[in-house]
Amino acid sequence: MEINPFQSPESRSQPESSSTRERSSALFSVRVAIGLLLPAGLFNFFAFDRFVLRDDMPVGLLFAVRIFDIAAILLIGIVCWFLTVPVLEGVGRFIRHFVGRRASVDAWNDALYRSLKPMGYVAVPGAILWVIWIVGFYFVQGNFFFLSVAVGIPAHLLAAALYIPLFVRWFLLARTTPAKLRDEATT
Repeated sequence: MEINPFQSPESRSQPESSSTRERSSALFSVRVAIGLLLPAGLFNFFAFDRFVLRDDMPVGLLFAVRIFDIAAILLIGIVCWFLTVPVLEGVGRFIRHFVGRRASVDAWNDALYRSLKPMGYVAVPGAILWVIWIVGFYFVQGNFFFLSVAVGIPAHLLAAALYIPLFVRWFLLARTTPAKLRDEATT
């Protein structure tokens, strides 16, 4: 069968590379995490709004502040939805430029993608911790420092579950010589 020379390049079926599959999986995980964390962010907004904005403020100002805040949250959510993975790839290339030149760009990015895969799972306890902090601070009016330590330490440990494996993978890639990579690829 002959290929139509006027056919759109997008319509030609090409086998999907493993790097593309890894990136798609990482992108899906990041978007799941954003979807799980966005309700907690909106809850934080409403709790903050209830705490800070008073009914004795001019109605126009109240309305304007609330519209601006909701629009900002949605804009941040949309920007994160589309740009989180590309920004992380750019940061990864920047870091690779200084410490991992011996590693291929594909291997470097694959390490990033593998480290982003559990993000959707980590977002669940992260959102729960965030809601606990919101309820404790805004509704129970607990001590800010106690809440920040009691919730902040587990939250930072959750984040470390994502970035420490990434740094370890990148460290191992940076130490691997191209000859070792060729030997591993052939075996």
